[in-house]
Amino acid sequence: MIRQFIAEIEPILPLNVRSVEFTDPFLTLAGNGWALAIACPWELIGRENQYTSWDDSSAASVTALLAGHQIRGVDTAPNGFDPVFLLSGSNELRISADTDLDPWVFSLPGTTFVGLGHREDEDPAG
Repeated sequence: MIRQFIAEIEPILPLNVRSVEFTDPFLTLAGNGWALAIACPWELIGRENQYTSWDDSSAASVTALLAGHQIRGVDTAPNGFDPVFLLSGSNELRISADTDLDPWVFSLPGTTFVGLGHREDEDPAG
């Protein structure tokens, strides 16, 4: 699924982040015609270290600074299932869908992708 998601989103990059909302523990980024809603663990990584994560007390103030940035790329996390959003300013938004009850959802016009938790014995290739 992650390969299909990346193939769908790459042609429309970069995406401008127009709004950011953090309501513990949910993070939403949105722009013209797209939205990313995260209900699972995530972390925001800078050039050399972690800025904040879903369970950090600074999450609301730090994530608010993402408004005005861009999503410039999407990579696959080392587990092969989850996305890593490559943001302007050399930042990365890493998502870890840990259960089916706490997904990430990326909506584009006419298409919605839902990232769910995975089993440890599951193959990311399908």
